[in-house]
Amino acid sequence: MKSLPKIIGHRGCRAPGVLENSSRAVARAITEGADIVEVDVICTRDGHFVALHWPDVCSSLLPPWKYRLAELPPVEQVTSIVRTAGQQVALYLDIKQPLDDRQFLDLAQLVSSFTPRQVIVGSFHRGVLRSCAKHCPQWILNYDCLPVHRAITKANELGAHWINPVAFAVRKSFVERALEAGLRFVPAGSENDRRQLRYAAWGAYALSTFRPARLRALLRQHFEQCIQQASHSPGRR
Repeated sequence: MKSLPKIIGHRGCRAPGVLENSSRAVARAITEGADIVEVDVICTRDGHFVALHWPDVCSSLLPPWKYRLAELPPVEQVTSIVRTAGQQVALYLDIKQPLDDRQFLDLAQLVSSFTPRQVIVGSFHRGVLRSCAKHCPQWILNYDCLPVHRAITKANELGAHWINPVAFAVRKSFVERALEAGLRFVPAGSENDRRQLRYAAWGAYALSTFRPARLRALLRQHFEQCIQQASHSPGRR
């Protein structure tokens, strides 16, 4: 681990009395030292962009974007979250649904009006990434995928900059191949310390967590231990 990975506040942050995917969660993540804040984004049936992770609407038979804003449980609109993030941190929009070009342009206009420091767009839906590459080439594309080698080829075809495999079953060979392909390895969120340290050792560019301050402290402690061990290793002058 040559340097510490960047810290992504997953859905902002998780803390008592703080609702995930909210301005308070984003503000808390910034206070805890996150470099990037991530929120889940959907577009309601009546055209409102809100921060919501599906299937958080547990009683719903339909995905949340099939509902109007008034039909959903209390959620925060993306405008408030972008305003809170401001230019303090990079903003990572994890888009949870297919968006057509018109919808993506509406989202891009909304976000750009606040001139955020940097914008990352992640999604499993390839059409979203294609729209982003077409209309907002200055934004970073993060391809959400399963950790299979063909996903690396697809990421390059889409013009992705980062690759975000789901946390289970990621192998070192996948990471090495992704790095060789010029992608930055940004694995999905995990609260397993051993897994996070393994990802860091494999060259993760950024790590996602509900508890940014805790993960940064863990990484720093491990990094310092690695330096001490290297300095005392046999044969080192």
